[in-house]
Amino acid sequence: MVTQLDQGNIVLPGTYLSTIEEFMPGDGTYDKQGLVYAGVVGRTFYDMINRKVNVIGFKKNYMQTLKKAKSLIGVITSVDEDMAQVYIIAADETRFLRPFSGVLHSSQVSQKRLEQITLAVRIGDIIRARPLSAAVPLPLTIKGKEFGVLVAHCSQCGGIMKKIDDEHVKCSRCGQVENRKLSNFTMVKKHGS
Repeated sequence: MVTQLDQGNIVLPGTYLSTIEEFMPGDGTYDKQGLVYAGVVGRTFYDMINRKVNVIGFKKNYMQTLKKAKSLIGVITSVDEDMAQVYIIAADETRFLRPFSGVLHSSQVSQKRLEQITLAVRIGDIIRARPLSAAVPLPLTIKGKEFGVLVAHCSQCGGIMKKIDDEHVKCSRCGQVENRKLSNFTMVKKHGS
């Protein structure tokens, strides 16, 4: 139950707000498996009449910056079967941003259907993505040769992965081979070089 103390709380992206049975996601929020989370840094506003929870961001012009960006750099912070959470840190490789939350759905990885998003990205990977809209959390795509993983980290030992071919990387520390959707801007050198 929402109390007067909950109204106007300052929250960060990923902060749990309610279940969708209590409040539907509104501006500045998103729904993940029936739970509503904050998508931006801001203050909570629980609309008791329409049963919606909103997070009112502190900077309105921030979304304009993201709308104009041709590419964003982010770190994969969590993955489930068909979606990855992305911590966005820079726009157009030159402008560092205050951290912002984005999501990458498996349908936005490549033209072919993926069974699991972990065939393209893993936790800790640094990606180059394109924003699809200014909705919150920011929907991203890595379709296209210039978008995808820039730096891959081994899911077993955390070592830096080296490129084997266009879809495979190998850990320089433990030898683990994994799949990734690599960007042609990748900073990961070919294995053996």
